Amino acid sequence: MFCECCASPSTGEELDSIHKAQHLTVLHDADDPKYWQDATYTITLPNDVSTVIPALDMSDPSCIIIQEISGALREWNADVDNAQAQIYDRLLEVNGEPCSSTMLRHKMEEAGCDQLTFTLQRPEQRQVILPKSDRLGIDISFRKGVSVRPWIMGVRGGAMGQWNLEKPRFNVHAHDRILSVSGVSGGPLEIVDKLRRSEDSLMITFLHYADDVQS
Repeated sequence: MFCECCASPSTGEELDSIHKAQHLTVLHDADDPKYWQDATYTITLPNDVSTVIPALDMSDPSCIIIQEISGALREWNADVDNAQAQIYDRLLEVNGEPCSSTMLRHKMEEAGCDQLTFTLQRPEQRQVILPKSDRLGIDISFRKGVSVRPWIMGVRGGAMGQWNLEKPRFNVHAHDRILSVSGVSGGPLEIVDKLRRSEDSLMITFLHYADDVQS
């Protein structure tokens, strides 16, 4: 199902046009037990809506990511040699609390809060090949003109569900972002159109975030 959201989720359509997958292959993974520990870092920014919010993609309110290096993030990167913020990094915590859009607004409105300390997480890039299938099995959402990449709302069987059963260590789940589909890496509309229209096998590149993302 594809859900193109404006102010709130709207109707979508089922993706049923791909034949059943027989074999699924990982092309890339970070096979390292310390991956997620090493992929987190901390930055501190001024509590200034005008220099922080424009750099963020908050269209998935439970998994906020960086959409551009601008404003306070650009200044942070210019001042430090390590812990450089990058596009697609996720805001894991803000001032010690899980960073949802609601919590971020709350922290920014707190009296006397002059700085925001974020724990950020770098995603793992995963490439998955799905041969033709009668059902892809993922629900996808995005906000037109807002989302830098569409995200996974859930996996409901199909080829992707089979992938998760066969490769639990390298699964795809809710809040992961789709970076490209079979070479198409444009905006959400282009990516969703490629998924909808494909009549061949699919090579999908996901940005996978750790399993502790709050739904």
